[in-house]
Amino acid sequence: LIGGALADRLERRRLLIGCQVAALAINGGVAALMLAEPFGAANVAVLLGLTFAAAANMAIDQPARQAATPAIVGMAALPSAITLQMVAQQVTFPLALPLVGFLNSRMEPGEVYALTLLAWAGVLPLVTSWGAPEPCALLPPGVEKSVIFAMEKLRDALQQWSE
Repeated sequence: LIGGALADRLERRRLLIGCQVAALAINGGVAALMLAEPFGAANVAVLLGLTFAAAANMAIDQPARQAATPAIVGMAALPSAITLQMVAQQVTFPLALPLVGFLNSRMEPGEVYALTLLAWAGVLPLVTSWGAPEPCALLPPGVEKSVIFAMEKLRDALQQWSE
């Protein structure tokens, strides 16, 4: 709920840029940890902290990304854009697994993980080139009010469904 409320109240482009920079920093920390302690003797508390930070970042990034899609492609192209996104995910995932396996056979796991950080060289310029979508005007002002608004709507929907 908090990620959706932030996506509704803040400029989504800036929110996405912030999430991508945070993801780069978090994954850079994981890569550094893997490179510094390649045999799994990593500090568990640091790794858990980075994992929590990555999950929190994703909880903000995903709603902002979903909410930005109609503003980026337009409502007329939205079904095609969603279809293209799903096809891209379904095609790239099975291709990525053998590639990572091949890279792991040639390099240390920490080096392979660090290599994935190069993806942000393409992602960050792409996100910064998007036009700024307008924030939603249907919700009450303030993030906390947006969360309360969403929870009330969820409660109403559940009550209607149970009747």
